[in-house]
Amino acid sequence: MGTNFGMEMVDKSEQAFVNALFMFGWNSSWMISTVIGGRLIEAHGYTLPLMITAGLYLLSSILYYIFFRSSERKTDTGYAVILADNGRYKI
Repeated sequence: MGTNFGMEMVDKSEQAFVNALFMFGWNSSWMISTVIGGRLIEAHGYTLPLMITAGLYLLSSILYYIFFRSSERKTDTGYAVILADNGRYKI
C-alpha cells in the first residue's frame, strides 16, 4: 500500500528512483531485523521478538493513519486524493 501510494505521489520520471529507495529500505530492514531477531530469540525465546513485532505493527498502523488521514476526502461522487502539489486525483 505504501509503495503504491508513493508511486502516485511522484512524477513518472522519478518513479524508478523512488521505487529503488523503497526496495532498499525494505530489504535493509529485513537484513537488520534477521540478525537482531535471531539474537533476541537465542537470549529470550520467541515471546519478546513477537511482542516487539506486534508493537511495531501497531505503531506503523497509527503512523499511517496520522500521516495519510488528510490525504483523502469524501466528495459527492466518491473520494478524492489530495496530492502533494495540491492537485486532486479522483477515485
